[in-house]
Amino acid sequence: MHEPNWPKCQHAGCIGRVANDRKCLAHLPEDARKAFLAALGNGSTRALLQGTTLSPELLASILASVPRTDDDRPDLRYADFDQATFTGDTSFSRVHFTGDTVFQDATFQSKVTFQEAQFDSDAFFNAAVFEKQASFTGARFSGVAWMHYARFLGEATFHDVHCADDANFPGAGLAKNANFGGVDFSGEAWLGEVVVGGMLALFQASFARPVLIQGIVRQLACYRTEFRLKRLAQ
Repeated sequence: MHEPNWPKCQHAGCIGRVANDRKCLAHLPEDARKAFLAALGNGSTRALLQGTTLSPELLASILASVPRTDDDRPDLRYADFDQATFTGDTSFSRVHFTGDTVFQDATFQSKVTFQEAQFDSDAFFNAAVFEKQASFTGARFSGVAWMHYARFLGEATFHDVHCADDANFPGAGLAKNANFGGVDFSGEAWLGEVVVGGMLALFQASFARPVLIQGIVRQLACYRTEFRLKRLAQ
């Protein structure tokens, strides 16, 4: 984990990025917090929440404040949760992430879901820690999915994920089962030096480009897995 390079909250022991009045969003007084959320809603500020501790209630207020897409999804624009800590059950279900999105070195202390979330650019989860169950079921990645050295301590579900670019998992640790059933990866898939403590399931998965699986995998299951590799021109 790198040394924070943002202006830090002056609350004792907090590394959250200053949102206003030398405090992070979690430690702002109620009136100042409402003003920050209003600014998120009108687009005059971004969700720069590095190092911030986010409860489910605080995250819900953020998602309720941001603009909505035409299909009524919360639209988080260029969000940065580098080294943020999510303290309870966390839901980013159906959230639309505009621009590069950062969860690098973030810690999810309870269950987290990104079910049917949409990432329209690169998504960075490098060295993130998922302490309990993590679900990306039905998520769509238009850019690269970066998962270098991510740690999944509970079940990890990537069922029906679509990735239009590369999916990078080098050095990732998955303590239990990892379900990649039904995934559709149009770019390269790199699972080098991974450790999977349970089953790596690739049921009905589809890969259009080269796939690398290298590491310690307790059980690998491929059923109706499709490798649609295109022959390169001579």
